[in-house]
Amino acid sequence: MKNQDIYRLKQGCEMVARLGGVNFSWAIVSNLRIFQVEIEKFDKIVKPTEEYTKTHQPKVEKIAKKYCLKDKDGIPIPRRLPSGNSVFDFTLDNKKKFDAEIEKLEELKENVELIKTRKNQLKVYEELMNKDSTIKLETVKKADVPKDITPAQMDMIFEMIVK
Repeated sequence: MKNQDIYRLKQGCEMVARLGGVNFSWAIVSNLRIFQVEIEKFDKIVKPTEEYTKTHQPKVEKIAKKYCLKDKDGIPIPRRLPSGNSVFDFTLDNKKKFDAEIEKLEELKENVELIKTRKNQLKVYEELMNKDSTIKLETVKKADVPKDITPAQMDMIFEMIVK
């Protein structure tokens, strides 16, 4: 299991948290607590610097809102990721325009060092997400899995289930 799988497992646990059974519930609650601690560590690593957040991020968001998909009233439509973050989607043409404008923004002298620092931070985070996780999951026997779990739900927590 990779660190990036923790986000999916957390989401899966949240999806099945209402299902019954003492052993099953114990595993779900225990793992949710473990996942929360790990995700907080990941969030600290990927959190942009205060300077980036105050100076660069608003400019990027402004450009994103200019080119992203919008509803019928012209309001940008954010898409929520399993990590809890939101992103905007673009048409292919508008994505190219967005990328070109961002590239110009990042090439400005006052942004070069800030962007370099942020890209390094994201690289470290991506490497961490691709590493094997060191957490020990609380497992549940297949026999203790509630009968009303759907295949999609089971797939989300598959690593937690043992025969």
